[in-house]
Amino acid sequence: MATEFSIGQMAKLFATSVKTLRYYADTDLLPPARIDSHTGYRYYTIAQFERLNSIFYLKKLGLSLAEIKSHLAAPDRESLIGQLQQQQTSITQQIAALQRVQHHLQQRIDALSTITEFDRPYLETIPARACLRLSVPITSNQDLELALRQFDPQALADATLFSGGVGVIRSLASIVAQDFETISAIFVLTDETVADSLPGGSFATLNFNGDHDHAAPAYKQLLAFVKAHHLQITGDAIERTLIDQDVSEDLADYCTQIQIPVLTLQ
Repeated sequence: MATEFSIGQMAKLFATSVKTLRYYADTDLLPPARIDSHTGYRYYTIAQFERLNSIFYLKKLGLSLAEIKSHLAAPDRESLIGQLQQQQTSITQQIAALQRVQHHLQQRIDALSTITEFDRPYLETIPARACLRLSVPITSNQDLELALRQFDPQALADATLFSGGVGVIRSLASIVAQDFETISAIFVLTDETVADSLPGGSFATLNFNGDHDHAAPAYKQLLAFVKAHHLQITGDAIERTLIDQDVSEDLADYCTQIQIPVLTLQ
């Protein structure tokens, strides 16, 4: 039975690479039992198997190599428990973050899957949606991009996972005056508990091909729908781009959705 194993044999026995074992040796995490003085070859013994198993096990649990080296140099149960508890907390936070991403992605899939009709107004009921809002007049795409940078970067990154997670608001006064150029506020949707929200209720909605700069004809069509169905506009319009340059480079593929809150006139 062999009592020494070359670095290649050791790597094969533990399904790892020679490069990894060399790194462990160079950092004194797992020095070889013997180095041949003539060839420089490194050799390991069965007595080192347990240490290498421990390295792989602790690494799989999420400990850094520095933490593993520190623990193996002076094994201490309480210290290890503390490190594992910290790693457990970190993993719990990562799981929660991934679940939020999964939720946002599913929302985006659902929203994109339901876009089947364009230029055809319809009524829908929408619950209130939590959001971060910034009230600032915007008259150009440059103004819009600069205003968006005022939001928390993480909140903005999360909102881009929503379909239409970033949007603009056009005031009731602007709609009535048929001013479809001025934006009165911008928002990002969020899952967090915040003070602001987009109001829920009944909305006259329309999807159209194009972006915010091409919204005027869609607003006129939607206002004609509101008038024909004896509806009363009760608040600001919500405008969300569901498909933009992140999905397609062709402007004809863009989809923007307008939602105007309404009530049925008695």
